[in-house]
Parts: sequence; structure tokens; C-alpha cells
Amino acid sequence: METSFAGSPSCLAGLRRAIRHSLAEVPAAIPDEVVDDLVLAVSEAATNAILYGSGDAQPVTVMPSAQMQQCPRPRQRGSGCGAWRSARP
Repeated sequence: METSFAGSPSCLAGLRRAIRHSLAEVPAAIPDEVVDDLVLAVSEAATNAILYGSGDAQPVTVMPSAQMQQCPRPRQRGSGCGAWRSARP
């Protein structure tokens, strides 16, 4: 998905709706809590782009991409399983 919108906070609600709609069209079912997290992350990134990078209300382009992965072991609070580090034994 790629979308552009005016660099204005008033456009963020429409962006969130577009992201949610796009995720609903994914063939594999995505759990609601994951959709909520993705919508929030895109919204936060777009907000930062507007506040700190979009001088003179220039258009902002969003190209979210996600990859579902199974965590190699059950998640424990504070342990994570991010791709940036190996899982602990």
C-alpha cells in the first residue's frame, strides 16, 4: 500500500481508516490487536513526519510494509523476540 496525504494533522483520521481497510483486505486473517498496533504505529510515524519533516504542509507519503513472523518461543514480559537480536536460550 502506498498513500499520500496533505501534511496536516486533520488528515490522520483518514489515513488510519485507509490503513485499517487495507489490512482488512489481506488474505490471511490478522488478529484485531495486531491490526490496532499496526494502525497506531503508522499513525505515530505519519504524525512525526507531519510535525518534524513536512515543512510548509508538504504532502506526506506513507508506504507501510509488514511481515508476520512466529516468535521462536513464548514471549515473556521484557524479553521480546525482535529481528535485531537473537532469541535467548
